[in-house]
Amino acid sequence: MIKKGAVLIFAILCLTGSACKKPTKLGISPDIASIPKPVQTWIDAPLQNANLPLEPYKIVFHGSSPGGVTEFEVHINGVFAAKVSAMPSSSGRGSPTLFLGEYLWSPPAPGTYLIEVLSGGDGEFGAPAQVRVIIIGEEIEDDEPASPTTTATATPTATQEEMEACTLTALVNLFCRPGPGYEPVDSFTPEQSAPVIGQSQFLWKVIGVNNGVECTVPKDNALVETSGDCENVPLFNPLPTPTATPTPTATPTETPVEGCTVRQPGGAIDCVAPCPAGAAPGNPCTP
Repeated sequence: MIKKGAVLIFAILCLTGSACKKPTKLGISPDIASIPKPVQTWIDAPLQNANLPLEPYKIVFHGSSPGGVTEFEVHINGVFAAKVSAMPSSSGRGSPTLFLGEYLWSPPAPGTYLIEVLSGGDGEFGAPAQVRVIIIGEEIEDDEPASPTTTATATPTATQEEMEACTLTALVNLFCRPGPGYEPVDSFTPEQSAPVIGQSQFLWKVIGVNNGVECTVPKDNALVETSGDCENVPLFNPLPTPTATPTPTATPTETPVEGCTVRQPGGAIDCVAPCPAGAAPGNPCTP
C-alpha cells in the first residue's frame, strides 16, 4: 500500500507541477537556439561592371540560410522582373543550407542596368545582392518603309556561350578559414560543395556551406576538386598571415656594488669598491 501511495503522489506532481519537465537538450537555452541567422545572397554571373551583348543572358545566383531558401526575386533597375524557385546546391550530411537559382534575362536596349537578387522563404527576404552591368550594341531603327518587293531576311546573331558557375567540392574533411593561419569559420565533409567567388595563387575563396560566410581553402587537388568556369573567377588578395605578439621580457637590473670611503695619500677621501681591508674612515658608500 505504501508503494502505491507514493506512485499516486508522484503522478499528481507530474500533472500539476514541473517535476516531470524534460531538461533542455544539451543544456542549450531555447531562446538562444531559436535566434535566426541572416539570409544571404550572391550573384555568380554576371560579374560587377561586366560588358554584355544585347541578347538574352542567364543570371546565376546563390542564397544561403540555415532555415532554407524556397524562392528568389529578381529586380532590374529597381523594377520586379521575376520570381525564381530555389534549387538545393549543397550536398553532404544534414539539410542543405545553400540554394541555386537562374534567370534568363533579355535586356531591352543598350545601357547600364542594376541587377538585384533577393533570397527568401515563406515570404521573408534578406538583403539584396547587386551587380551593375553595361549592355553594348546598337538599336535598329527602321526610318524608311521596306519596299513591297523586298523580302526581309533575318540576320543570325551569335549566341553567347554560357558557362556554369565555378563550384568546389571537398574530397576530405576540410577546414575553411578567413586566411592562412586564422581560426576556422566553417568546414567541409567529403562531397560537400560550395560556389567559388574568388581565387589567388594558392587559395580558393568560397561561400561556407554551413555558416554562409566567406572563407578560403587551399588550391590542392588532393583536397578539393572544381567544376564549371573556374578560369574566369576574379582574383582577390588574401589576408596577411597573423603574427604572434612577442612576450616582453624583464630587463635585469644591475645591483650596485657597495664600497667604503678610503683616505688617499694626498688626503682626499674617495669611495672605493670593493672595500679594502683596514680602510679609513671606512664608511659604506656606492661608487
